[in-house]
Amino acid sequence: MKNTLRLTVLSLILALISNSIFSQETSQHHNNVVEAVKHSIQSMVGSIPENMLPNYGIKNRDEINRALVGRPVEIYTIVKNEMIFTNTWRVPLLIDNQPVALFTVILDNNTNQYKTVNFGATILAREISNCNEKNDLFGMLRVYEIKKDFTIHSSSKGSYQFAPIPNETKQLYSLKEILTLIQQ
Repeated sequence: MKNTLRLTVLSLILALISNSIFSQETSQHHNNVVEAVKHSIQSMVGSIPENMLPNYGIKNRDEINRALVGRPVEIYTIVKNEMIFTNTWRVPLLIDNQPVALFTVILDNNTNQYKTVNFGATILAREISNCNEKNDLFGMLRVYEIKKDFTIHSSSKGSYQFAPIPNETKQLYSLKEILTLIQQ
């Protein structure tokens, strides 16, 4: 009985340490991603012609100067029936605390550098922001086989639920259900 209790306590301690290390690693990645975006705002957004800014949800150049960088959203995909991280983040550009568009940041495995590679996706920015308000947004899943994106939400049971983008019906899927959709 004592050995079982000791084993349980040891397992719990190891899980907490592992979770803490994972959390610190995720936090460091997010900090690096945010820094990559901050270094790219003026070059990427500043180069957009004034008459094209409304296409990105931006009224004028003054808004660019007031813009903030939102919380990075990790991008996942499915490979061999497993959900894997793609070393990609979508990061909202916030104007007056409202998302207007998304930056795409990748971690280049060859150079170990974070690179901002794209800016746009105004509709997706709003959709992700709506999910992020609930504070349960874990990331986004891109399923190329069915040409569909899902927001990933953590549930109280420790598993994930997936909401299609857009999600007018408020339907949620399990990973098993998404894998079934792929195979159809």
